Amino acid sequence: MDGAQAASQQDLARRLGVAPSLIVALADQLQELGALERIRDAQDRRRQVLVLTTKGRQLLSDCAAVAQSVDKELTSELSDTQRAALTQALRLLSEQHPLV
Repeated sequence: MDGAQAASQQDLARRLGVAPSLIVALADQLQELGALERIRDAQDRRRQVLVLTTKGRQLLSDCAAVAQSVDKELTSELSDTQRAALTQALRLLSEQHPLV
């Protein structure tokens, strides 16, 4: 989900390949931080869609910057070829061993 797009908890769980209960727990924490709002779907009142708040979009941006910094630090000793090989190997592992 990007900052401008809302998604239901079930949709996110399916797209991320994780258990729905994980999304519920994460959404609870993000809502407590003021980073996320749960809004009833106008077309299906049983569904809640998750929408990032301004604070949530900033938090996402901050986390992405930290992740890039950590990635750069961890792979600083690798050549471009080694970094590409690591990325390919990690992608393959994630495809072969999904989180759910």
